[in-house]
Amino acid sequence: MKITSVVLLGGWLWCVSPTLADGQGQAHVAILYGDHASYKNAAVSLKAFLETQNLECSLIAVPKARDSFARKRISEELRKTKPAVIAAAGTVATSFAVRAVHDIPVVFFMVPNVRDTSFLKNEHSDRRVIGGVTTDVSPKDQIDWILRTYPGCKRVAVLHSGRSRKTVESLKAAAEQLGVTIVSIKAHKQGFPKAIAALEEAHCDGLLMVPDAKVYNSASVQRVLLWGLRQKKPVWAFSESIVKAGALAGQYVDRQDIARQTADFVRDLITQKESLPSGVQYPRRYKTAINEHTAAMIKASINRRAVEQNTVRFGGKP
Repeated sequence: MKITSVVLLGGWLWCVSPTLADGQGQAHVAILYGDHASYKNAAVSLKAFLETQNLECSLIAVPKARDSFARKRISEELRKTKPAVIAAAGTVATSFAVRAVHDIPVVFFMVPNVRDTSFLKNEHSDRRVIGGVTTDVSPKDQIDWILRTYPGCKRVAVLHSGRSRKTVESLKAAAEQLGVTIVSIKAHKQGFPKAIAALEEAHCDGLLMVPDAKVYNSASVQRVLLWGLRQKKPVWAFSESIVKAGALAGQYVDRQDIARQTADFVRDLITQKESLPSGVQYPRRYKTAINEHTAAMIKASINRRAVEQNTVRFGGKP
């Protein structure tokens, strides 16, 4: 793909070729995915959505970093075949795509804590623009959900590591606009009792969980849920399973919805029907869940009118 122009939109550089702009022929999209079943499943879904739009797709599994020979072979193949767009599922696959090729647009998806990712840093801005769909719920929507499920909440703790620091900063900015204070507490799943002690000293109204593998594993999740029940304070989770296990409420995304939105992103980039997409897109749709048994135990009154009719409910009366 010969690059003939560079377009600056929304602070992002998009490299555009005549083939993309004119929509000539059947464009090819290379879909990369990381070493996790959820990434592969999302990649397969994206392929299906794109193929219904007459786009030719190929699926490529990104080897582990230690397999440098296999990674080099994939990089060479991408540079040789020159797909119109590379779609990458997960942080590992996206980071690999950024380093592998310098003149092909990369669209990421299934990426959590996107503000903390290395591929959004300025060091890559001279290569080609990266944009895509994160799995993060928008900060404003997260704070709005907290206030809908626990009205009057003023101070919310967030446990984080260096991997999610910028994500917490974006939450702080959104919360400030809605009269809520976010109290950030550095934590690690190793030595988690220290984080719980800091949480108790913070005297917050509740805890918002963000997906961070350095902070949360099965043991630390259970410890947080136990803290909430003992202190009679709400915990807002990032998955349905954690709400079922005892969190008060949660917001999360559906893999099919993310794949569908990513397909739209890729299609618009290739066809340019309206304007070029740019930067980070938050999910258009979220799923929500509440635990009515937990609400009763911590004496939280959830206004049923404030939550969606299709909200999943756990622990209610049969």
